[in-house]
Amino acid sequence: MGYMELEIVDSTKKEDYIISTIKPGCSNVYETAICLDGLNVWHILENYTSKENAIIGHKKYSNMSIYELEELTRKP
Repeated sequence: MGYMELEIVDSTKKEDYIISTIKPGCSNVYETAICLDGLNVWHILENYTSKENAIIGHKKYSNMSIYELEELTRKP
């Protein structure tokens, strides 16, 4: 995997939110982030050291309510 390449583990659209779990090519960790559709401002929610944990984490955030997702994007 090259420096600018990334591995997409999963991506979910839930109403106006996009939840994405990836492994950037320049990193050894996976991360889940959330963004309001169309804004392209990502909030990293969690990092993982394995793909298996990244899949579990993605499911956790994908199963949250819209209210819970809104709260996550309000945190500094």
